Formats: sequence, C-alpha cells, structure tokens
Amino acid sequence: MPAPEKGYTCAPRASSHAPSIPRRAAHSGRERACCRDHAQEGNALGQPRRILFGGLALLGLAAIACQVSCRKPFEIHVLGGSTAYGEPYGPDLNAASIASYLLGGEVDGRPVVVVNHGRRGATSSQVLGSLEAVPSDADLVFLYSGHNEFLNIDEPDDLSKLDRQLVDRDPLPADRRRGILERYERNIEAILDRSKERGIPILVSTVASNTAAFDPNRSVLADAGHREAVEALAARAFGSSGAAAEEAWRGILELEPGFAWAHLGLADLLRAREDYAAARRHYVLARDLDALPYRGTSSQNEALRRIAKERGAPLLDTAAAFEAAAPHGLVGYERMWDNCHPTLEGYTIIADLIAREVARMRGLVLPGVDGGEASVARFFGVDDEARFEVLHSRGRFLYSFATLVWAPQERLLRARHYLEQAREIQENAHLLSSLAVVAALQDEPDQSAAFWRRALALDARRTRRRWSDERVQEIMQRSARLRQEADRLGPEIESGSWLPW
Repeated sequence: MPAPEKGYTCAPRASSHAPSIPRRAAHSGRERACCRDHAQEGNALGQPRRILFGGLALLGLAAIACQVSCRKPFEIHVLGGSTAYGEPYGPDLNAASIASYLLGGEVDGRPVVVVNHGRRGATSSQVLGSLEAVPSDADLVFLYSGHNEFLNIDEPDDLSKLDRQLVDRDPLPADRRRGILERYERNIEAILDRSKERGIPILVSTVASNTAAFDPNRSVLADAGHREAVEALAARAFGSSGAAAEEAWRGILELEPGFAWAHLGLADLLRAREDYAAARRHYVLARDLDALPYRGTSSQNEALRRIAKERGAPLLDTAAAFEAAAPHGLVGYERMWDNCHPTLEGYTIIADLIAREVARMRGLVLPGVDGGEASVARFFGVDDEARFEVLHSRGRFLYSFATLVWAPQERLLRARHYLEQAREIQENAHLLSSLAVVAALQDEPDQSAAFWRRALALDARRTRRRWSDERVQEIMQRSARLRQEADRLGPEIESGSWLPW
C-alpha cells in the first residue's frame, strides 16, 4: 500500500453518510487507470483509547454519575483494523461506542468504558499482538478484522504513468495467496484461544464490504494465451449493451472463470434487468477474485463463522446484516463510504448487533434508546465541521484508490462528489488542493489549475505543501497538457504569486 500525500489524515471527527451518485460511468476498452497501491492509513495509534460512556462523561447526568462512578466499569475492548478503530470518524465514534449508547451507557449499573485497540491498516497478525494489551479482567472483547490481509503486497507504481490495464499483472502467486489466508485463519484461532485461556468473553464479527458499487482492483488471467481473446470480448462488451454485452462477458468467463472484471460487468447487466440474486453472486465473485483485494473475502467470512462455532464464541454476522439492510441485498454506498468503511448508519448496524448480544449475555432488556442516524449523530456531536472533515478525508481516500484500477472514473466521480459536498460546508486551501488533484487525475488541466490558484490565494503555505508532495508532482506529469500546466503553475506557487480568475 503506498503512502498518501504528506499530511494526509484518515481520522477526522465524524459525519453522516453522503447521498449516492450514479452507479457506473461507461468504460471503453482502451481506458486504463493510473497506478499506485492504495493510500496508507497509518500503522499505529500508540496507547489504546479509553472512552467512557454513561454517567457524567457523556450523558451529563450528575445523579447517574454519582450512582455508577464508584462501581467498576464494564470494559469493552475493541480489536481490529480501521473499521474497528472507527474510520473515518476516529477512535471515539465506532461500533462499540455506539453500542454503549444503545445500552444506555451502562451494563448492570456499571458505566461502560470502550478501550479502542483498533489500528488503521492492521493485519490479523498485528491484531493478535494487540490482544496482549487487553487485561485479564476485561468484560468483553469485540473482534472485527479481515480487510487488510493483502495490503502492502505489491510495489507502488509511478503515478506519472498509466500502468494499470484491464488484463493486469498478478501481484500475488497462488501459493502466497493461500498462505496469507491460512495465516489469517491461524491468527483468528489464536485470538479466540488466548481469550478463552484468559477467561475473557469475545464477540467475533464477520466483515462487511461495499460489494456492489466498488470495482475490483486487479483482474488477471490463469492462461496468458487468452489475453487477446479476452481483450477482444471486453471491447465488444463495452461497445454494446443488453444481450450482446452479456454474451461477451459470459464468453470471457468461459475462457477465464476467475476474471474479476467480467463478473462485475455481468453483475451490472443482471442488476439492470432486476435479476438481483444472480447479480449479487457475480458481484461477490468480482470481489473474491480480485487479485489485489482490499476487502474481506467470502472465504474469510466463512472462516470466521466456522472458527467462532468451533470455539463456542458468539458470532455477529455483520456481513449478513448489511446485506439484509441493503436494497435487494446489494451492499453499496448507501451504508459504505468506500470499499469497507461504514457510514454512521452502517456503524449503527454493527452497534445494534453488539448491544443485542451484550443484553442477551447479561440477561438485560435494552433501554429503547433511539438508534436512528440523526439521534446518534446528535448524541456524538456530529456537526458541520465534523462532516466536512469526513467528506474531505473520504474524497482523498477514494482518489488515492482510483490509482489502483485500470478504469478509475467511478472512484474519481465519487471522490469529487464528496469533495464538492465538503466545499458546500467550507472552502479552504487544503480542500481546493484536493479538488485540484482530482481534476488532474480526471485529465482536466484547466480545472486543476483553477483550483490550485484559488487555493494559493487562500493559503499559500498550505498550498505549497500540497503542491510539493512527490505523489502530486507525479500526477501533474501524467499527460502533456498537465505537464504544460504544471510548468506554468510551479513558479506561481513557489513564489506565492497568483493570477486572478
């Protein structure tokens, strides 16, 4: 996974989800994406975050605080990657903290404390290591891990080039892929076994992902000799519609059953004709057959279900819950910001599963707290400033992800959508610089230059910092038109001058 631009943060405060945009722009057979493997989300949080819910800390009820403050807190320890952490809302607003809110802030009269061990980009091996920080007298562990096993497996590309292709290079030999998945299963088993040995109750969750609206990163061939035929059939599919396009996609799958993009193209056609069950099957295959998967796969979720059953651990089937809540069972941007990070409504789905299981385990009746998105946002103080930060962070995250795929239009459209929504709340040089980068990735040099100049007028120092990032400089060299504009802009930005527009 490549590093993001310097100063990039994936942990703003909070937000509700943004409305969706049209599903997929048309692709031509010659379209290719830029390069680079994903925006690095960070590696460590330092000390776990301890978040108190109930009593005076959040409820502001002094009487309750007096009643429960002298009692040992009910501690929920959260293990996992960025979704466990609370991305993009930050460590204080995640599934476990919302679950505490749904529980009324206390369990058996004890104030709930959420201890967040989540780490952005953490693999299951790192999650296993974080278990050592959980004390033996913890009341509960919540485990949510599975999206990060394939991070950092490929070398970053040069962003000045267009290296990604429909038929792409396989970054991962089959035996290594199997090894990664086997290691994942061993780590999950070890987490459950060690928790049991120490007498710590643990809740295991499957992982949900954006299955129906997020393209696979890499599609590869099992037989290189099929390349010419696959490219010809794909060109026919992109240049037609209906039955002709379906015939072309199915023709690819007859040759290469594991070609991820063909499953995606077929799924889109099946969805358009309202064959939702078949569409879901092919969307799932497109995700699972991605040669560079940055989403948890079906085999990982099946392993989580099996291991939890074998160890007698309660299983929260988050993946199934997201499908049940999604239109026609097709999980998309309605409750996901990107490939795998839930919106506030999505986090509340997970939180409801946690709260109900805690209530079952402890013989409690849930207090009937309003779990609607607006109520949760109000309780946690999600204001315009928070929404701005989340929208900006997701826009940057998605345009970084756009450099992973051969046809980046869909991710760039979504990134720009988020950034424009953030601009409606607030306009600053940091945001305008991000819009300039998106415009450059969309090969719109005039628009990119206009954003850079506007940013420079607002904050020259911040704009220079964004402009000077090596990844931004690579992007500004991607076409002759961009290079010409960059040659004109460079002296202006470096000197601090700007032209009226």
